[in-house]
Amino acid sequence: DTPGMLRDNSFVQELGTTYEIISIVEMSFVSAQLAARWYSALGGLYLLAGPQLDYVYANNEWRTQRSVNQTYPELTWGPVTIHDGPVGEVLAFQKAQLSMRAGIGYEFALGRNFSISPEAGIAMPLTSLSPDHDGWKLGAVQTAVALAWRW
Repeated sequence: DTPGMLRDNSFVQELGTTYEIISIVEMSFVSAQLAARWYSALGGLYLLAGPQLDYVYANNEWRTQRSVNQTYPELTWGPVTIHDGPVGEVLAFQKAQLSMRAGIGYEFALGRNFSISPEAGIAMPLTSLSPDHDGWKLGAVQTAVALAWRW
């Protein structure tokens, strides 16, 4: 590498100076889920599991650079913003990801045909959002309320 050349998430030494790049990524996404329920003998308690498709509809990356000079502290500077915009401007990025969801819930009957169920679970990614870089994966801890109508 050329001295002083910056690379993602790396440190480059030049005359006692360390350059550090810090990257913060925010992603907003929606999920479509299918789940099978296994009911217990304890009333409405159930376990659930199934596939989930996540779609990222908005993202932003805020990348800063900071330098610390151990030899000459007066040359220390930063942080300075070097990128503030969509992830796709810097990295190869896919908008969809497949996950596997597992959780627990409890079904409350609200009449003969209608029920409401609070649920909690996790989504474990099976694919990556950026396979050619750091392998970013979008995992999640989820809470939900499921509404069911039975005919």
